[in-house]
Amino acid sequence: MIGKSSVYHLKDPDGALLINLRKFPQGADKALSFLSEETPGVYAWFRVFEFGDEPEAFYEELMREIHAPKFAPRSGSIAPYYNVEIASSGQLPTGKQKALRIALEDKTFRNQLQNNLSLGYLFQAPLYIGKSNNLKKRLSNHLKEESPLRLRLEEASVDIDKCLLFVSPQYDQEIGEIVQNDEGDLDSDPNEEDNGSFGEPATELDHELLIEEVLSRLFSPQFTLRIG
Repeated sequence: MIGKSSVYHLKDPDGALLINLRKFPQGADKALSFLSEETPGVYAWFRVFEFGDEPEAFYEELMREIHAPKFAPRSGSIAPYYNVEIASSGQLPTGKQKALRIALEDKTFRNQLQNNLSLGYLFQAPLYIGKSNNLKKRLSNHLKEESPLRLRLEEASVDIDKCLLFVSPQYDQEIGEIVQNDEGDLDSDPNEEDNGSFGEPATELDHELLIEEVLSRLFSPQFTLRIG
């Protein structure tokens, strides 16, 4: 459960972190001080659901989250005549909105609901999954004011500075050291997507790319626009 702590150090996998960025009032970038320089690995962003204590504030914030887009719109063509776009819809029926507003007047119900919502990262698909040979640098780029990921999430009313960030450094299990490679940062342009190209045969240098590909295919991150 995500509670008062700002950073949770996971025992399995060793070295992995859950970082609640909203717990860093001086700026989400301060959370990156927990990462070593030039550490490779994979990461994922999740929504955090924490609402006000008062019934009305709780209700308004909750409804905003329910009605917000749940994934980036996708468009494509159906040959030979049609272009289509798929977008999310999360409207709560009017009757249930009224019932929810009444139920939230009950403090016990509010506490129960918030306790369940604090486990939201277990129920949701990741917002985004990425990889980098330099996690600290890559995540810092994501947190910049005009980063593509920040702007994409803002369109869905998601503040990247208030998300939950999962970070998993990649280690050589046999020798217990962080895996490095000689190519430097795989992400040549900090403003491009993290997803790498699989046009060439995989080698030992491509492990982060392979892990990112597998995780993305399994868990369908909602704001990743392309995989591979």
